[in-house]
This record gives sequence, C-alpha cells and structure tokens, in this order.
Amino acid sequence: MMPENNLGIICTFNSMKKSKRKLPKWYTAILMLFAITWLGYVSFDLYSSYQSRKWNATNGTIDEVSIGEYSYERGGTKYHYSAYVSYSYSISGKEYKGNRLAVLPIKYNSKSGIKSFLQEQNFEVGNNTKVYYKPDNILETVLIVDNAKSTTMPWVIFGFLVLCICGGVMELMGKLG
Repeated sequence: MMPENNLGIICTFNSMKKSKRKLPKWYTAILMLFAITWLGYVSFDLYSSYQSRKWNATNGTIDEVSIGEYSYERGGTKYHYSAYVSYSYSISGKEYKGNRLAVLPIKYNSKSGIKSFLQEQNFEVGNNTKVYYKPDNILETVLIVDNAKSTTMPWVIFGFLVLCICGGVMELMGKLG
C-alpha cells in the first residue's frame, strides 16, 4: 500500500531519494546578497541612531502634539500609530523649529500604546524638553537619542538568520553537488 499525505496525494519516498533535484546556486546567492544588503542598511540605521548620543543638547518647548494613523493591508486592515511632536528651540539666541522625534521612526500598533509613550516622555504642549541637535547641522534635531534598540534589533536578527540559512543551504548544496 502506498503512503498518502493529508491532501490525498500518493507519494513514495523511494522516488524522492532517486530524484537529484537541487536548487540553483544563483538562487541562494541572491538570497545571501539580499541578506547582506539588508544587514548593511539596518547597520547604518543602528549607527546613525547610536551617533545621536553624541549630539549637543539645548532646551526647547513642545508646541504641538498629535497622533498619526496609518493603515495597511495584510490579512485585513491594520493600523500603525505614530506621534507628531513639533517643538521650538534656540541656539546662540536664534529661534528654530523642529518636529523629528528620533533618528529612527517610532510606531505603535495601538492608539493606547502611542498615547502611553507620549505620556511617559512627558510630551505635552507647553512642556519644556531637551532638544538634541547635530553639531555640524543645527537644523537636524531629535527629542529622543539612540532609539535603535527597540525598533531595529528585530530586523538585524532577521537579516542574520536569513544569512545563516542561506549559508547552510550553500554548504548543503556543496556537499550534494
């Protein structure tokens, strides 16, 4: 009697053993190139976020706070929520305005999550806050430095895993071929 899988398709393991179907090496090479490119991109984001620790600080005031809602389709409509915070600050007696929270975007999957974040950071209209500005470009500012840990690390792990899997597949292909 022939074994049958859940779909009712008859399969034999002997025929699978005899078949020498292999993935083309270029397929795995493309995946590895993708993973290396991805890791490079994410590493640059991590580095940029880390560098914001070295930026100068000045005092500022929160001018406006609002929550943005962004929808996307993936198995139904889902939403991301992000905060918009505009602020004013002065350097050497000259007034400037900014609206960037951090080097990397800060997004939440719930409106209550972004509201809690805003409350934790004490981002309310009229409140004083620290504004961090890049020493060689005083118009490039953020309110939160080095936010890469929570936003980027899962993507670094993903890229590293893809790279490891591709390397393993390449190794297996070398042994089989």
